[in-house]
Amino acid sequence: QACTAVLDGATDPRLRVLRLPRNGGVSTARNAGMAQARADLIALLDADDISLPDRLARQVALMRQRPELGLCAGLSHTIDEAGRRVQEARDTLRLSEPALAAVLLFLNPLTTSSFMVRRSALPAQGFRSMLSEDYDLVVEIAATHPITLIPQALVEYRLSSGGAMSTRLEQVAAGAVAVQRRQFQQLGIEAGYDAEIARSI
Repeated sequence: QACTAVLDGATDPRLRVLRLPRNGGVSTARNAGMAQARADLIALLDADDISLPDRLARQVALMRQRPELGLCAGLSHTIDEAGRRVQEARDTLRLSEPALAAVLLFLNPLTTSSFMVRRSALPAQGFRSMLSEDYDLVVEIAATHPITLIPQALVEYRLSSGGAMSTRLEQVAAGAVAVQRRQFQQLGIEAGYDAEIARSI
């Protein structure tokens, strides 16, 4: 409701507020927003997270410099529900693009609120209606376009007691395993896939 009040008071003519007839979940909301976007570059930001001031400028510059990129993301500081920073971005996370592609076999190291996606790289279905939908989208885009990680903090990610990672961890993990299994099948190593080992990695 607080977000709705802020949006109702906004006067910037560039801002368009979409109101969906019902709560269809995060994937439905993201897909509706992406479908209405007019530009080729789409930046995502969850309502409880914060973009740092230079986030968009950095990402737009990189995506324009490298038109082959389908997605770029950055590191994130972690904040608590009151907005206090509880963990600095891991500046040791400097994954080259080949290394990032390999890491995606086992996990998604990218924060959704730091995603900038090229519209032409989006899969037809956008975000699937599942938990670990962000991981699934990254893997889909990475199958057809290079993706990259900017090794600098671009956003602040808020820990929330009501978030999926805290309330539906097993379902999130099951969604991640489904994404991992699909990748292994595409590599032709279905018989050797071990979900428990993959999850432990």
